[in-house]
Amino acid sequence: MARCLLVGISLGSVVSCTVLTLSSVLLAYAVTSVQPEAYMDEIFHVRQSLSYLSGNWSSWDNKITTPPGTYVLFVVFYRIGAWLHILPVSPNMIHFRCFSALVSTLNYYVLSLIIPRLTGKHPQMLSLVLSTNPVLFFFSAMYYTDQCALFFLLSTVYFSLRSWRFPSAIACACGIAVRQTNVVWLLFSLGVIASNHVGEVLFGNHKSANSPTWIKMLLHSVARQPWKFIYTALVGCLTCYCHLIVALLFVLFVFWNGGIVLGDRSAHRAVLHIPQLWYFCMFCSACTPISFGLFVLRFLERYRRLALRTTLKFVVYVCLFLILVCFIVLTQAHLSFVHPYLLADNRHYTFYIWRRVINRTPLVHYSFSVVYALCFVYWLSRLFPSRAMSFQAFVEHTAIVLCTCACLIPAHLLEFRYFLLPYTIWRLYSSEKPSYLLVELVLNFVVIVVTVYLFLVRPFYWTSEPGVLQRFMW
Repeated sequence: MARCLLVGISLGSVVSCTVLTLSSVLLAYAVTSVQPEAYMDEIFHVRQSLSYLSGNWSSWDNKITTPPGTYVLFVVFYRIGAWLHILPVSPNMIHFRCFSALVSTLNYYVLSLIIPRLTGKHPQMLSLVLSTNPVLFFFSAMYYTDQCALFFLLSTVYFSLRSWRFPSAIACACGIAVRQTNVVWLLFSLGVIASNHVGEVLFGNHKSANSPTWIKMLLHSVARQPWKFIYTALVGCLTCYCHLIVALLFVLFVFWNGGIVLGDRSAHRAVLHIPQLWYFCMFCSACTPISFGLFVLRFLERYRRLALRTTLKFVVYVCLFLILVCFIVLTQAHLSFVHPYLLADNRHYTFYIWRRVINRTPLVHYSFSVVYALCFVYWLSRLFPSRAMSFQAFVEHTAIVLCTCACLIPAHLLEFRYFLLPYTIWRLYSSEKPSYLLVELVLNFVVIVVTVYLFLVRPFYWTSEPGVLQRFMW
């Protein structure tokens, strides 16, 4: 395993990784220079970590809603550093933030291992683009749980792609210990490993065949020997018994805890918030502007050609799109939830996006349904670009859709950080041209500069808390 983790490290990867690490550390120092105290959620994370560092493992801050995995990992790293006399006995704020920068470096490294096993195209560039996503990169300089949650998810994906069952289950368990919603990606890991087994048994040498071929073979197998198909699927799942044990332990935790959320449950109750999926698809589209823009042009051109050549097909396509738009309108009207935090906290960009863009007026609010529909079709088209998909690819991409829905739809609060994990997985399974990646990298840099400038240079005050600086952030 160790040899596999070291194969493929090029000079370009080392240089990119070094630049990314230095940038994250410098940003952490810049943030600490103007904000030497913990800010926003950092207050709770730092306080809990200090409690663990002092040896008090029984105390718990009820304001924290996620498990203590990040704090335990920080304590382990810090204790090792202190034992080696690299770090002081007691940590400062910069140590917490540099910990996130260190984990972001690990994320870049794991990304560079995963990409060659999937698309295999431009691993260094795509790893850099994903690592410098403005939202994710900002939290490489803040002591939040996002970087650790992503690290364990990426580790789970990598081990699953190599069919390493036990390491993937352990990585997924660690991810759940950082953030509960990581449990949904257990299904993805299970699907990746089990589909490989099922494909080998049912299709043999044809397991990499395109959709028409394996669908015919699957239907033929089910029609002739239905019990064999069921048996093969069950055996495929049972080969992942480690994953099933992790799932069972999580269920026991939920029963013991009386729910999924730790701490302040009133502010983080689960709801059927289907519009979260539309917001997420728009986020994905905004993060890939060149591809999305070209998709819209091709989409309109296709409809124009259909209108000129085949009227019936054009009518069918228009009706399908209108049905999707109507469904989105209904979800906006009846299943849209506005969290009190979204309306009250003007330190987050989502506060302004919601009030001044998405929910500016009722007309604007519902007019966005057309945009959401386009973004949703674009998001799906990147996962299912053609009918020529192998059985395993189809299962993996379907699992991404299911896991994304399970991860986002129960969330009450509109928060860009919640989008980072499903967005990263989506990007890993969809290819991109190098010129597009270069444009994305430049745009990432521009957005990072603007948002960091606003955080560092443009603080403001609340009348309710005079003398306390507030700062803009994701």
